[in-house]
Amino acid sequence: MTSRGREAVSSQPPLTGGTNLRTFELVGVRNFVPPKQGETVMITTILAIAGTLLGALLTGLLSQRQADRTADRAADQVRHTAAVDAAAALAEAIDAHRAAMYVREEAHLSGEDWDHLRDASHATRAAITAPLLRVKLLLPEIAETAERATTSTYALRDAADLDDLERAPPPGPRRRRAA
Repeated sequence: MTSRGREAVSSQPPLTGGTNLRTFELVGVRNFVPPKQGETVMITTILAIAGTLLGALLTGLLSQRQADRTADRAADQVRHTAAVDAAAALAEAIDAHRAAMYVREEAHLSGEDWDHLRDASHATRAAITAPLLRVKLLLPEIAETAERATTSTYALRDAADLDDLERAPPPGPRRRRAA
């Protein structure tokens, strides 16, 4: 390049981001002093850094929100599984106790020796307690129904005769004795 070209470049006024005083006068801004070249770069840098920080903050907040939702869904799934397991365990325990009570009361009402069946019915009755408590804690909306099912199973003991016992058969297969 010639020295003349360098002079032409160096004699031009510094750029101020594509704006000049005339531009601001056209849009109605008076007494505006455009920033100097160094100030423009600093303002641009500050805005870029602020934008980057705000973007990182927003990304972090959105990531945390997504992680919280995922954790909530996992906790809901665990609660659901525990509730289903509790209800299934209670149904199984009630069924076992009802069957034991049916056999015991059938022997008692038939005049047979039923003392040896008492231990089995006591064991199955005790097995109802923990699942019933779990259902009451995990599924309060069906706690009353679970309590009624348990109480009706206990009521087999109050059967007056074999006909009463027949009206409340066990939910599982019947264990009829030969007469």
